[in-house]
Amino acid sequence: MQSLPEESELFFIEDGQQLASWGILVSSTRNWALTEVNAQLRSTRDFAALISFETAAEFRGRGLYPLLLASMVDRIKTQTPGRETLIWCKRSNVASARGITKAGFTEMAQIYRRRPYGALLVDEMVAGALQSTSVSITNS
Repeated sequence: MQSLPEESELFFIEDGQQLASWGILVSSTRNWALTEVNAQLRSTRDFAALISFETAAEFRGRGLYPLLLASMVDRIKTQTPGRETLIWCKRSNVASARGITKAGFTEMAQIYRRRPYGALLVDEMVAGALQSTSVSITNS
């Protein structure tokens, strides 16, 4: 995992003393490595990135992920109105993709990774944008 900039915040939902769901808001960056697919998100302007989400198994299916995303989006809209906000997940992660859509994101790109010795697709990710975006996606 790459190191987080100072502009990062941990958001979480807890149930009593148990951590139920969490994720990180990077409120200001101009590039971000998508290590899973050997690609980079790059922009000439700062954008926010929502990363590293997890929901404890016993709390899945309760709608916590869209709620967590909504609180992060509210923070961005309050602190930096109009800032482009990006999130991504593997296409095979249907629950995450659904939560991202529920939070108001729209698909902006599909990112593929292929094996170095052939053209076999082994992974795919979807990047979502909350606003129209000037962010480009390039192979590392």
